[in-house]
Amino acid sequence: MKTIKNLSIILLAVFLISSCNQKSDQIRIGVIQYANQSILDSVYVGIQKKFNEYNEKYTIKYQVAHGDPILNATISKQLVKDSVNLIIALGTPSAQAVTNDTKTIPIVFSAITDPVGARLAATMNNPGGNKTGITNMQPFDKQIELIRLIKPNVKKVGIIINSSEANCVAGMVYVRKALEAFQIPYEEMNASSSVEIITSAQSLATRCDVFFISPSNTIYENLGALKKEAEKKGIMVLGGDQSAVLKYGSVGTYTYDFVEMGVNTAELAIKILDQKLNPGNIAVSRPANTYLYFNMESAKELGLTVPDSLLNKAVK
Repeated sequence: MKTIKNLSIILLAVFLISSCNQKSDQIRIGVIQYANQSILDSVYVGIQKKFNEYNEKYTIKYQVAHGDPILNATISKQLVKDSVNLIIALGTPSAQAVTNDTKTIPIVFSAITDPVGARLAATMNNPGGNKTGITNMQPFDKQIELIRLIKPNVKKVGIIINSSEANCVAGMVYVRKALEAFQIPYEEMNASSSVEIITSAQSLATRCDVFFISPSNTIYENLGALKKEAEKKGIMVLGGDQSAVLKYGSVGTYTYDFVEMGVNTAELAIKILDQKLNPGNIAVSRPANTYLYFNMESAKELGLTVPDSLLNKAVK
């Protein structure tokens, strides 16, 4: 409790200093991000990139909760208390916090797997209230199909989930449907910490020959540990975002450009402010483009052959 209290004091000090330094005519944008993981980090890069085009017109108050629910709540309440002009929320828990804390400040959420299921939007077409945003529901059907195309003789897919994350619960509905459609056996294990992820991976490795990356913030924060356990048994890791493939050795994935998503998020926020629009009347949007990525070094290490028909579609 003492640590959280100290964090809150530091956070308050940062906000006060920032408020003192800003110009009176600047438009204040609060950005709350639930955790430091590749998707959310990339979205913020895009947000920053877009707002930087406007020089000093906007000032950004950016805070990360590091996956801590208490700190997440503290940041949310401070942004509302600070009366920023608009709040951008990255990740489902952060979006849920700010939508509970304010019904008047415009909210743009981004990288949300299931806005309706997470009760952030009444419907995708009419989210209602003071919020709208962008969903990042991954193309799970395409990702699962890659398993069949790259490893046709797959025996069983192991998936580590976090059932306490609304985004993971929502995304896994589509993952399971895809696995069943392609008649691929699978097994799930629940984990909510890095230690539990390692233990679950070690257990699944005795029965599975593929690890699929679930849509969990906890998993994304620990992809290095998951890959390390997979390497010990020669297990193929598949899925995830671009970073999962290029940095952590997932063999392949279909995904979005999350920096591009961040730019779109900032554009939506700017449109709402400039045109004084009601966010609740703006439909939740989806990324227009999907991109195919491969890590050929990982494929080679596992003795896998990626069909030319797929390589020709991949981002070079």
